Amino acid sequence: MGQADVNVNLWLKDTKRFADLFNAILFHGEAVILPGNLHPSPETTAVSLQDAQGKNVVKKQYRDIIMNWQDQAMLMLLAVESQTAIHYAAPLKVMLYDSMEYVEQLRVKWKEHPPRLSSAEFLSRFQKNDKLIPVITLI
Repeated sequence: MGQADVNVNLWLKDTKRFADLFNAILFHGEAVILPGNLHPSPETTAVSLQDAQGKNVVKKQYRDIIMNWQDQAMLMLLAVESQTAIHYAAPLKVMLYDSMEYVEQLRVKWKEHPPRLSSAEFLSRFQKNDKLIPVITLI
């Protein structure tokens, strides 16, 4: 990560600036996201996967900035990935980061479920009423 990316990340960690960025892009400047409703979230996500040979491989990703947005009953994860140079595969990188966030949420849900699941829920161990927290990432 270059010095410019580091400086932008330090600048955007301020919840007012972070909220302003998301409000400008997602809500056309309307103050929907309030700085007091933003809370830093762990910037590292790790997932253990099996490779083609059945060996466990741990994938770890580092987000530039990610915050929990809690507004009444709504909860979202909002993230920023800073880029000072063109990165043509950045959307793919962000999709991987977002997917890893969802996998982590799913694994937490697996630990919470009672042992008896319906046949439709058995394969994924994801129940009909389960919800995942949405993740929105800006580059």
